[in-house]
Amino acid sequence: MPQKQPLNVMAAVFFTPEIGKNVFQGGLHVNNSVSIPFLRNLIGPGSNMIVTDVAVQNSDTIQFFLTFDDFISWFYFGKGLGTLSIRGMLLEDCNGNLPGINSLYQNIGRVRGTEQLVSFGNVVFTGVLTTFTTTVSTEIANVATFELQLQIVDHSLPAKRFFSAC
Repeated sequence: MPQKQPLNVMAAVFFTPEIGKNVFQGGLHVNNSVSIPFLRNLIGPGSNMIVTDVAVQNSDTIQFFLTFDDFISWFYFGKGLGTLSIRGMLLEDCNGNLPGINSLYQNIGRVRGTEQLVSFGNVVFTGVLTTFTTTVSTEIANVATFELQLQIVDHSLPAKRFFSAC
């Protein structure tokens, strides 16, 4: 008789399990190419956190000029700015408490106004936290959802500098 394979319940970008705890019996797929080092310190070691989404919106600054028929000249001004969003969930511990939400509010002041790094493989984005949102609910279990918005101030994306195009 074939062995029963575990059902994969959820996918995550980033996951910090409480030591010795198996949060999902069915397993959890984690994307190991995303690194968010400041988030581990923000929620504390005793918290169960799942980052479900990391989104990057980047906009380069380009000036267009001297447009005649099919010829467009343009000038590229550096790296551009954008927004980096991180969304996820803080899960309750075995006692029904949400230790991550307490740690988040105690430590958020250290992150505000400082540059934080988020990397996707070998591409690194530097951002400054500008907005955060938390929601605590008790649908089936105690869960807190969070969203952090960082304004991108630098990144390591390579760019070719073209000064005109046809």
